[in-house]
Amino acid sequence: MVYQATKINVDKVILHCFVLRKLGLDEIDGASGIEGVPVAKTLKVSNAIINGLDGALLAFTHDWGNKPPSWNYPDPCSNWDGVSCINSRVTSILFSSLGLAGQLTADIITLSALQILDLSNNQELTGNLPHNTGELRQLKSLILVGCGFSGSIPDSVGSLQQLVF
Repeated sequence: MVYQATKINVDKVILHCFVLRKLGLDEIDGASGIEGVPVAKTLKVSNAIINGLDGALLAFTHDWGNKPPSWNYPDPCSNWDGVSCINSRVTSILFSSLGLAGQLTADIITLSALQILDLSNNQELTGNLPHNTGELRQLKSLILVGCGFSGSIPDSVGSLQQLVF
């Protein structure tokens, strides 16, 4: 059976997954999920969707050093210090002066609702800025002062019409 992806059923799948997780039912197989899809299949789909929403944040912070204890929680939108979300979409990352170490990855592009990215004063954040940073169309504030990034700023950052700082 083929399911047509729409915003309504994607939201249902996400909600369904969170409810199942909160109830501790994420391992049940054979129980009815969304629109007759078994729970196990629903969870596979919803985990993929959730990973698409906050997967970039988890991916590019996974190998970072000196992470705050709150980052041990699996849901950045509920529990991570410095992360703000609207409708389970990361809109603000305020990680200034945390002593973070690592690199940004191109996975940042999946944070399409990101408006504020402040990584300032984390000298051990190194490497080049991802080439697709300029595709974050909602980005209004990008603060990288005091980081150890190298290379040039991607040309596409100059086309971000909402970027003011």
